[in-house]
Amino acid sequence: MQNNRSAGVTGYLLRDTDRFCQLLEGAQGVLDALYDRIHRDPRHHQIVLRMKRTVRERGFLGWSMGYGSLSAEDSAILARSFAGPPKGILLAFNRVSRIASVAG
Repeated sequence: MQNNRSAGVTGYLLRDTDRFCQLLEGAQGVLDALYDRIHRDPRHHQIVLRMKRTVRERGFLGWSMGYGSLSAEDSAILARSFAGPPKGILLAFNRVSRIASVAG
């Protein structure tokens, strides 16, 4: 969280029993470097970049990294959404935002 704060990165990390879903926001170059570092870290496995896009405003401004655990229902919904077309991924990210706003 401290590294994210100093790099200007905001986001949210969700966890279920054995998986994580992380959304990161910030300057493109900073995020590319962070993703590369995460991808090379031996503690992380089966990393999949689901979406990369430019947004008008951040959804997690003020959080260097929020954190929450997923209910079984939310985990199933996110799994189905991420398995589908890009529109499903956007719906999943919107659900993560709603989960984060309730948790935060």
